[in-house]
Amino acid sequence: VLGAGTWGITLAKVLADQGYDVTVWSPIQKEIDQLQATHIHPNLSYVKLPDHLQYTSNIEQACKDAKMITIAVPSIFTLPLIVALFIVKFSVLVDTICIYEKYSKICKSIYFKRTNYCYCNKRN
Repeated sequence: VLGAGTWGITLAKVLADQGYDVTVWSPIQKEIDQLQATHIHPNLSYVKLPDHLQYTSNIEQACKDAKMITIAVPSIFTLPLIVALFIVKFSVLVDTICIYEKYSKICKSIYFKRTNYCYCNKRN
């Protein structure tokens, strides 16, 4: 489950309770450390998370050997996360990653070396 907010944690708990091996990913190491230490999400303090849930801030580790990937992040982060997943899962060679021009003061283009495709239609 990519996303360790209340929605991601809820999905992870439901899947883990059904017997699935689940890894929760967050880019925020402090959040991962807290979840590993307490097995409690701060906004769901009344819910004890299964001890066998795994947590990581490494997206490659989170996706390794995954049969299913569930995205549970705020919509503003969906596109950058999907681009990161594409890069991780398909080993695409990338110069730089763009995080939505309208949400970022600095927009760097995604440039796929093999196809000369640039997401932002810009070159650095």
